[in-house]
Amino acid sequence: MTGRRKIILLLAAGFFTLVAVYFAPHDTGPYHNWHSLSHWARSYGEGLDDAPEASDAIRELGTNAVAPFLRWIQYRQSPGKAKRIAVFNSAITTLDAVFGQTPGGSWCVCDTDEDHAFYVTRAFPALSPEAVAAAVPELSRLLAATPPNGDFTIPSRAIDALSGMGEIGIAPIVGALLSTNRDIRLYASMHLETILAVPKYVRRV
Repeated sequence: MTGRRKIILLLAAGFFTLVAVYFAPHDTGPYHNWHSLSHWARSYGEGLDDAPEASDAIRELGTNAVAPFLRWIQYRQSPGKAKRIAVFNSAITTLDAVFGQTPGGSWCVCDTDEDHAFYVTRAFPALSPEAVAAAVPELSRLLAATPPNGDFTIPSRAIDALSGMGEIGIAPIVGALLSTNRDIRLYASMHLETILAVPKYVRRV
């Protein structure tokens, strides 16, 4: 390997390290059993091998998990970040052209905060009963709020979270059927169809 190629490879390695650090979520939340709430939420949301342990950890954190969960699902990608991701991916495409793609395929920079919000939304059912009771009012508020520029990303996450929280989450979703936003109404009705398929909830609705 020539000296020039070594330098280019080192620069490429430094570039990917910078990307990994820059786009990694920095708000990790409280810790339990040596791991952060952020770690446990992702493990549970992804259904990884330690998902049962993640469920126990989230439940043990109790109401301490509520504020971080609610904060994380309200993430909305800024135009500036979208542009930076596009720039990084363009640079990766150039590196692929120079060195060829890796055996696993081309690299790609994603918004880890966006991914994190998705996994956290799926982790709400793991909250303790006290934490669920504390989270529902704020989820209901997020669902009822008028989305800026018609973007219903956050209300849809609230519906996703509520739909996994059992009986206590049904009423806010029913209320969303009266939303002035067509997308929210449709999304709520889709989730209610799933809920109505569970016999024990039919009379509640």
